[in-house]
Amino acid sequence: MYKTSCESRYDVFSFEVDKAVALSDVYLKKQPQLLLLTFCFFSLQISGTPVSFSSFSMNLTRGFHRLVWKYVKDVSYFTGEDVVFLKMLELTGVEYADSSCTGCLPGYFSESGATQCQTCPRDSVSNITGSQSCSPCPTDSYAEEGSTKCLPRTECTDNDQYFEYTDCKSDGTNINRQKVWNWNAFTTCKKDTPNPTETVPCGPCKSGEIRNKENCQACAVGSAAVNDQCTPCGDGHAAIPEVYITEWRNYASIPNLSTSCTGTCGDNGWVMRGDKIHSGFGHGSQVDSSLSYKFFLEKAGTLTFTVNVTCAAECLLQIYDNDVYVETITGSKKEATYTLKSGQHTFMWNFDKQTSLGSQNDRAEIYSLRFIFYFSSFSSSFS
Repeated sequence: MYKTSCESRYDVFSFEVDKAVALSDVYLKKQPQLLLLTFCFFSLQISGTPVSFSSFSMNLTRGFHRLVWKYVKDVSYFTGEDVVFLKMLELTGVEYADSSCTGCLPGYFSESGATQCQTCPRDSVSNITGSQSCSPCPTDSYAEEGSTKCLPRTECTDNDQYFEYTDCKSDGTNINRQKVWNWNAFTTCKKDTPNPTETVPCGPCKSGEIRNKENCQACAVGSAAVNDQCTPCGDGHAAIPEVYITEWRNYASIPNLSTSCTGTCGDNGWVMRGDKIHSGFGHGSQVDSSLSYKFFLEKAGTLTFTVNVTCAAECLLQIYDNDVYVETITGSKKEATYTLKSGQHTFMWNFDKQTSLGSQNDRAEIYSLRFIFYFSSFSSSFS
């Protein structure tokens, strides 16, 4: 028996059996495939009458099962107590573990003397109950964790690869770098040989910098980078500091930027891939992959970034500033701009996926990040 005290239509309470949603307090238009639907109530009382506990029951087949109760809070609003109450759990038909051994479900396995069944690792399967091991997939097929059958690998495209740039080097005449291609983690295509390495010109320096041979050099305060020269601003003009990131090489090159991931993660957070940073590949059915950026503003400014969210099923990108919800972004490539107040900020992009219907390629991508504002020594932390 259960009851909820949370925001109707947005906060989510779900009960899952073997990764399949059996009960969920969600909006019907968002999850039309649910077997049973109820709603979060605004509070524990409606018109002065306490909200009573609701009952839910279902039949389970014989064998091993995994039961999960989950509550997910939409932080844009806080309504009621923001909590779910469980009053009673009754499970009938079980036997004591020391008098009966239960066969592991397909997709799981165990060795002799085990107290739990283990999930078949990626690219291996078991398709019978009571399996002692998982069988590896042939080289031309793949499988997700906990799978019962192998699936054929598809032909590879550029989306299955990423590139990284090496440092700029001078040969005495030109200053170039290498564009090196590699396979994305967890790609399911027929991997052979990635695109060949290319020799390309060095990229442009950041705003306020000019090129000094193989490196970039920052202009003095009050000067602007114009035609690769530092030019002092005249009367009536100002060189307003800005940070403009269009190349994503590594976290060391962008101080105060960090990432984390919770849930069924593939990549452990956001991954830099040359011309973009993305929320990671290979994520499972329930994941939050976050990217955080800490900075201080002496005066108000603006933050602009170009973003794309690609999902085979429902997922989204949530934006927060100092843990305060700003908005949710979904869909194709677009530009977003926000006005920021002076003071300390922790700006966060959180890729949220809470469904098993998607793809391991579901992800959010940021291509460019631009700050325009007044600050003091903070600008020197960028390289």
